Amino acid sequence: MMQMLMRYRNAKRRAVTVQASTTDNLITDADTLYEATIRRYQGTAQAVMGNAAPLSTALREGARLMAAFTADDNLQRANVQATFRFLAETTGFRIKTVTSEAPKMRKLLQQAREALIDHIKSQVLTATPISKDRMDILRKTGADITHEIRFGYERWKIEDLVGWEINEQLYDDLHKQQSRAALRLFAALSVQPYHLHNIDRTEINTCVWLPKRQHLTRRVEIVQTLLKRVFPQGLDACEELTAEEISERLGDLDAVLADMRLYFDDRRDYSEKAVPVLRRVLSKVGLKLISKQIQCDGKRFMVYWIDQEHLAKWRRYAQQVNRPKNTENDDIISVNLGVYEDDAPNLAVMAMNLPPDTGWMAEIEF
Repeated sequence: MMQMLMRYRNAKRRAVTVQASTTDNLITDADTLYEATIRRYQGTAQAVMGNAAPLSTALREGARLMAAFTADDNLQRANVQATFRFLAETTGFRIKTVTSEAPKMRKLLQQAREALIDHIKSQVLTATPISKDRMDILRKTGADITHEIRFGYERWKIEDLVGWEINEQLYDDLHKQQSRAALRLFAALSVQPYHLHNIDRTEINTCVWLPKRQHLTRRVEIVQTLLKRVFPQGLDACEELTAEEISERLGDLDAVLADMRLYFDDRRDYSEKAVPVLRRVLSKVGLKLISKQIQCDGKRFMVYWIDQEHLAKWRRYAQQVNRPKNTENDDIISVNLGVYEDDAPNLAVMAMNLPPDTGWMAEIEF
């Protein structure tokens, strides 16, 4: 953003919008992040190997480095506007906030965002698929990664995951990396535990960098345990539950949140009430909790249940995720659940995640 401001054609006056912070209570202490990484390793090693072997110095120092980087990144994300103001003023800009123009700018940004989302969708649907192997070759050889190539790679990710040719429904359901990760974890709920143990055990034995490990065994155990508590008759039972019943079945919410924060994400700005916690658990495997208000004995209250239509569709997708890709090798999960997607957001993710109604506008003079 600062580089764009420096290249702004009007050298006297420049305008920029800066989105507001969308996350609260991000961990900004590197030691806390490092300790969580070690606890994840120990929990997974205990689950799949019976004990946690001492880590090498290289793995520990790598984890410390990543923790320091993440802490610094979280510190900046916690207040994007303050970070931008500091960088701008340090560079020599003078900032004037123009609140009167913010609503107009938000509307224009929303229109641009919607147009970009539609454009990306149409391009991905018609692009020539580009496989991961092909993408790796292009990157290693220093080839120009054009938008057409990126769109083709996005299409391949969806088609490779479910084994079907892309269509609008598949794109809408799976174009986000978060949705594909949730589907993979949902598919893992229905496979034999030894498949997951093999993946985690291989990562331990081959000294995969700690922040890159999947911890599939523990993540599946956590979700399965909570789903069995809340829906003992199964997800198909269409059981309607009140908030009180959900709270009672979840049990110790502090323990549930501790597991969620350790093995999924450490967001602290989510509600800690039972229903939002259950929604958060379900979202990790792509399931949806729907609700309605009913009246009984003159009292109105909400009841909640699993979206059965979405569950049926998700199960069809999961069967495809777990499909055999190599008939000579029955280790299906290692092929289909392995992490291969980039951590960096792609074009579609960037467009979808841009908040349309937050932020402020500023005029900057140099």
